Amino acid sequence: MPKQPTFRIGSIRLGLGIATLLLVMLACNLPLGSAPTQTAQPQAVQTSTQPPAAPDASEIPQPAATVLPTSTVLPTATALPSATAQPTSLPPTTTTNVLSAQYNGVSLSYDPSLASQVVGKTVPPVTDQNGAPWEIAPQFVQFDFNGYLLSGTLNQPALMIYPVDAYKTANDSVIPIVTDLQDLLKTRPSNRTQALPFLPTWNAAEIFHSNVVYLKFKNGEGGRYLTEFGQSFFPINNHMLIYTFQGLTQDGKYYISLVLPVNNPTLPANEKLSDSDYAALSANFANYINDTQAKLSSQPSSSFKPDLSLLDALVQSLLVQ
Repeated sequence: MPKQPTFRIGSIRLGLGIATLLLVMLACNLPLGSAPTQTAQPQAVQTSTQPPAAPDASEIPQPAATVLPTSTVLPTATALPSATAQPTSLPPTTTTNVLSAQYNGVSLSYDPSLASQVVGKTVPPVTDQNGAPWEIAPQFVQFDFNGYLLSGTLNQPALMIYPVDAYKTANDSVIPIVTDLQDLLKTRPSNRTQALPFLPTWNAAEIFHSNVVYLKFKNGEGGRYLTEFGQSFFPINNHMLIYTFQGLTQDGKYYISLVLPVNNPTLPANEKLSDSDYAALSANFANYINDTQAKLSSQPSSSFKPDLSLLDALVQSLLVQ
């Protein structure tokens, strides 16, 4: 057990002193115990009166068909709603490790992931004696994309360079299309509802367009966009979706048409629908198109296959002499 403390006289005197002090405090009506604890007052928080900085605006965005659907009813392109993304212009895209192709005064460069080889050739004229009315065209230069990144698509990848005057003479249906593109490049509308300029002429109509962006190449300019052509109501799908660039050289002598299939994971694989789904789609097609335009326009370039930035870089590398 612990040893008990020993009390001494000094301790007794100290106890008597404390007792005496307590009696005096009681007589003076003083409170016992420790002083109450003072409650801390909340400090004022200084807030800024300046509004938050506005976020930076992000960049918007924006060949002969081998097989076409069998229906012959063409949708009216002018009735389609406009894309929600605003068209914009992109600065030249710089890439490394690119391949190049040259043929008959036309040169370009491209990322090796797009195709194993891009080869130029001369396409002979098509007249009403050896082709359908929409196929009529003068002799022109075409580049084929061998080993293209996507396969099994409706349209084949190709770059076509048409002599404008000869094309107008051979097929007068292209005259308003060329004029439309010239006007488009002057005004650059941000909210166009009708179909955008497109050559070559096909026996199908534009179903929709989105992701519109204006681009300059080495000696000309034009507009690129995503679109799908058809002869009836179809869902926007990866089998039919294309990236196209429609442009003119600065001197107006050549019309450039680039058609490249693209995919996006937000779209169905193909256009096939059951009868009930087709009926529902056709009954609400305008709203469906509007929603699809907004969805595709909000997707980053890298979400597409191929990456849209690689296709833009190909366009910007073009030189047509």
